[in-house]
Amino acid sequence: MADVTGYAYGSPIFRSRRVLTDEYVPPSLRVRREEADLLTRRLLLKLIHGPVTNDITLIYGSSGVVGVGKTMLAKYSGMRAVEEARRKGINAVYIHVNVYGSPSIYTVLKAIVPQLDPRIPVHGVSAIDVLREIVYRLYREDMYMILTIDEFQSMLAGKIDDASLYQLLRLYEQIPPPDGVSRIIYILVAMDLQILAQLKKRLPQIESQIAYRIHMRPYNAEELYQILEQRAEEGLQPGTWTPYLLQMIAEEVAMGTQGGSARKAINVLRTAAENAEALGLSTITESLVRHALAETQMSLISVDQLSMLNKHEALMLLALAKLIDQKGNYATTGEIATLYQQLAENYGIKPLGHSQFHERLNRVMSSLANSGLVDYKRSGKGMRGRTTLYRLAPSIPADRLVDVMERLVLPRILEG
Repeated sequence: MADVTGYAYGSPIFRSRRVLTDEYVPPSLRVRREEADLLTRRLLLKLIHGPVTNDITLIYGSSGVVGVGKTMLAKYSGMRAVEEARRKGINAVYIHVNVYGSPSIYTVLKAIVPQLDPRIPVHGVSAIDVLREIVYRLYREDMYMILTIDEFQSMLAGKIDDASLYQLLRLYEQIPPPDGVSRIIYILVAMDLQILAQLKKRLPQIESQIAYRIHMRPYNAEELYQILEQRAEEGLQPGTWTPYLLQMIAEEVAMGTQGGSARKAINVLRTAAENAEALGLSTITESLVRHALAETQMSLISVDQLSMLNKHEALMLLALAKLIDQKGNYATTGEIATLYQQLAENYGIKPLGHSQFHERLNRVMSSLANSGLVDYKRSGKGMRGRTTLYRLAPSIPADRLVDVMERLVLPRILEG
């Protein structure tokens, strides 16, 4: 059971479910701290000295890539700047609105007002009157507002007209308060840099106000691991996860078709944790992580592709799948060889000799690695001698592959 704060009382897996959600903002960042610190300082200076112009900060990513930390950076820096300003006696508020799919400026204002002051009338009031009330509310309270407009590209692609956008983003030019002080600091969060070309074409006055730009590239595997580690430490019970499982998720997501998405990596970890809890387990297993990755990545095991293996190659892959299903992590060449011998006897197949086996294993595993089914590496410290270690790609559930090999692939190969 979880209370309203998201803490999971009595759960053997979760300490706080909220930590593994998209909305959670951690108390500190382990990745992109420099960008966050610089943006926080810039915002704080504006809160202290007042925005001298209507300059705008733009945070953007790369086309087609989500989960690169744009929203997190805006929330983290904006909230920190407001906290620091309040400690200095400055009245400030951070407001974050996601405008994806908003059909009008009115719906955007309906998202802003409850966070600023629910007493401001919205229903039955024109947009310009709501904007005027926002300006005068900030003036009366001598309050500064950092306003983040997330998914800003949606406003340009939707039905919101240029005049309404101009009013919102150059509000103090349209409705100056009695003291003439601008009290709104804008952050725009957009999918990619194409937003600048669109703004320049439609609203060049707004495009020229963008004084600071931050490009958020996809995360690499090491960065994703640090993010997952922080979420696991804060949101999961001690002993329920291992660094190896986090590394598996990080590496697989970093190599995905959409690049390194922290959102996807966190979703995989949360799905695996939820499934462990539902099964009554006390730890998150490698099998659950593989299934969660498979669901997220929508990986498919091609029976036709596997049926092109010969019988010895198929038995080697089956041996690897069984070993990973049984113990997780990597399997050594020796472990695969031993189980291959047993499987060959079970299927009435004469096993390959030592040299032939190793030559064939190297060849088929290299081929399967190229097709994204298998990973391998050389052994490191802690193992006697040097050997090659193999595992299934993280998005391939081992138990599912065992079933496919035994029920579909091997019968087809042996009959052929």
